[in-house]
Amino acid sequence: MPTDNVTANRNWQLPNGGNNLDHDVARLIAALQAADLDVANILSTLVLKAPTLNAALTGAPTAPTPALADNSTKIATTAWARLYFADFVGAAPAALDTIAELATALQNNPDIITQILTSLGLKANAANAALTGVPTAPTAAAGTNTTQLATTAFVAALGALKANAANAALTGVPTAPTAAAGTNTTQLATTGFVKAAIDVVLGGVSASFDTLAELAAGLSAATSAMLQKAVDNLGMTAGFTSVVIDDGTKAAGTYTPAPTGGNFRKIIANGAFILAAPTTANSYNMEIDITNGATAGAITFSGFTPRGDAYATTNAAKFKLHISKTDAGVSAVLESMP
Repeated sequence: MPTDNVTANRNWQLPNGGNNLDHDVARLIAALQAADLDVANILSTLVLKAPTLNAALTGAPTAPTPALADNSTKIATTAWARLYFADFVGAAPAALDTIAELATALQNNPDIITQILTSLGLKANAANAALTGVPTAPTAAAGTNTTQLATTAFVAALGALKANAANAALTGVPTAPTAAAGTNTTQLATTGFVKAAIDVVLGGVSASFDTLAELAAGLSAATSAMLQKAVDNLGMTAGFTSVVIDDGTKAAGTYTPAPTGGNFRKIIANGAFILAAPTTANSYNMEIDITNGATAGAITFSGFTPRGDAYATTNAAKFKLHISKTDAGVSAVLESMP
């Protein structure tokens, strides 16, 4: 009886020394045919495989997707590539998320960064700028008083508004500090200084004698009166005239008449005030014309009490006050004028 042995893996038929030759030859032929078929199948399968060296894959080959941070020889799948480039682009705007867009933004100039840095080197710092050459800036409007740069044009315009130190030709209403009373230097004299100096010279003289013209008129009248006196100075041989001195409007305070400048005087009563007895030394007579204004008030007599008519505050009413001062005292008569 023949012995039928087979291979361990593919069960190909093997001969046996105890078998009939014809039997084993038939088995070997069958085994070779089976091997031929297996080899053909293997070769067909190998044709569909890519070599490990320079593999040329076709169709839609796949592979495991590595981790995003992987940096090795592993195959990079399309999924890994998209993750990597999404991380690379980050939050870039859509207009700058490609190399082409970046190149366009940089004007396709490989030296753009160097040129920008060179340009920046020519710019002045915002803080403590050290400008060179002939820098320019907009000229501020006249009167500007801020931290804006002042150009030479702005300064020149200011200078045009200033007076020269020599031969200054001031316009408008220029002012200056008023010098102290008694100053006698090259300091400017303001109207206030001049008025104060003149007031010192006048010494409180009546408004009717505070100009040279008024003094001249008063002296002329006084001289005319003096010429009328008798040679022995004991009596008058003729009459004389005198200018009536205007002591102004009295509306408050105290009015003390004085014969200085003339014994004939006049006032306008336009408010309540005190009329005091004259205090100038020596004996004399005075005539005071009183004309009421629209707001005439009560007159309080101090140091004497006039006899005669009563004073009234009627608008436009006129009164004549006759005052006599001697060593015996002051007396007066008030007369209402028609």
